[in-house]
Amino acid sequence: MGPDTHEDRVETRQLRYVLSALAVGAALLDSEFRYVMANPRLAGFLGMDAAEIAGQVATAALVGEDAPTWERHMAPVVEGLVEASHFEVRFERPVGQVTWLSVSASAIPHPVDSSPAALALFSDVTAARDAENAMADMARRDLLTGLANRNAFEERFALEWRRARRNGLPLSLLLADLDHFKGFNDTFGHQAGDRCLRTVGRTLAYCFQRATDFAARWGGEEFAILLAETDAAHAADAAEHLRRRLAQAAVPRPGSTPSYVTVSIGAATARPGQGGAPRDLLSAADAALYEAKSSGRDRICQAPGASLGSASDDATG
Repeated sequence: MGPDTHEDRVETRQLRYVLSALAVGAALLDSEFRYVMANPRLAGFLGMDAAEIAGQVATAALVGEDAPTWERHMAPVVEGLVEASHFEVRFERPVGQVTWLSVSASAIPHPVDSSPAALALFSDVTAARDAENAMADMARRDLLTGLANRNAFEERFALEWRRARRNGLPLSLLLADLDHFKGFNDTFGHQAGDRCLRTVGRTLAYCFQRATDFAARWGGEEFAILLAETDAAHAADAAEHLRRRLAQAAVPRPGSTPSYVTVSIGAATARPGQGGAPRDLLSAADAALYEAKSSGRDRICQAPGASLGSASDDATG
């Protein structure tokens, strides 16, 4: 870098003045993504003082998984391969919050030595992103119970099946159906039915809190629970825990024996790494649920064998 001339200093002051007057975040970045200068608006977005930013590398504050996005868009700009680029990335503020920023970058020469640089404008789009995420979450959630809906369940089922196949781990499925629910609705009304379903939703949320658990409303009074990394014995324990917790919730069903709402559960376990498909596990759990219903209700039945696709599962543990 050559000596800093009077003209360079004037041009730098002019650029700094222009940046400070902008209503959006703005910064000049060198070829290594260091902030040469930044305006107070950008400092506010990042939770920093403007004086702190100069000399820092922009990528240091990025959410890690967004670094490739930044590199893919910004590198061609500072290398002069493209004139401009637009993208969105997340930055971590010092207080632990995450801010979504929309970035519009244009290639310009460095005001001191004319080396490759980029002028980047930043807009805070966190609120818009949060709204989008909230809408996406609502589209995947059953609004009555607060559980995931069937579409979300099917997506997670496919994901967990692939993961179990790749890692050689068991995957268990519970299908739970409220007993005599149509009669309950007809006798006590749909508002009482809705209250009952909300209670069941809360009970499932309480019973299945592991990161590897996934409970959903399958439809009507039927619920589906995925238990990743869970063998047949532990799946049976989880099913019994759910049956007992719902009994303790004691949703009243006067005139019946027992006098509270009960649930029948079908359980099945697969080892996807040893063959089969998700529909096989679903069919096995559904058949076990049918057996639980037909043999008296308020009980748990497991699919035959400890695990689908694993004839030696009992011997190997």
